[in-house]
Amino acid sequence: MLTFLARHPERLAFVAAAAGTKPVYLRQVARGHRRAGHALARAIERATDGLVTIHDLRPDIFGPPPGTSDAAEWVSSRALAPPQDATSAARPLRRPARGGRHRGRRRPS
Repeated sequence: MLTFLARHPERLAFVAAAAGTKPVYLRQVARGHRRAGHALARAIERATDGLVTIHDLRPDIFGPPPGTSDAAEWVSSRALAPPQDATSAARPLRRPARGGRHRGRRRPS
């Protein structure tokens, strides 16, 4: 993505608008400070006409590009992995904060 923006800096605003985000966020994704979600990755791929692929942006979600030696290994490892239980993956609920700084005090009348 960084290479795309370096070669086509004039398209930054267009790609950001087409992907439904802001140019500054796109720069942060390109530089690795932020990660594109799956919907944003797909939108960026469409906006760049496939020059930046979903596999480039999020190989942890979409895997390596098809046709590479890593692709077959990635697919087979995903197929053999046990399904993750949705309840165990969820973060536990946090208890609400108790009171705060003014707990137990009365406001002057």
